[in-house]
Amino acid sequence: MPILSDEQKSAIAEVDRVVKAGIAENEIMYQKKISAVPDDPVKINELKNEQFSEISKIKADGEKKKGHIRNQS
Repeated sequence: MPILSDEQKSAIAEVDRVVKAGIAENEIMYQKKISAVPDDPVKINELKNEQFSEISKIKADGEKKKGHIRNQS
């Protein structure tokens, strides 16, 4: 594994902060959506699946950005 510069380490840390913030925002949004349909298990399941998909995308985007940062010289 190549040694990262201080700038790269800082940029990766910032990506991690953005990813964590995005996930937290997503969780709050979906808690509100799910609480709006407490008696509809089908809708709740759909919302949870959407949430899982969106969180996976947020994480994947973060990993892609970190990969680009790691590959910079």
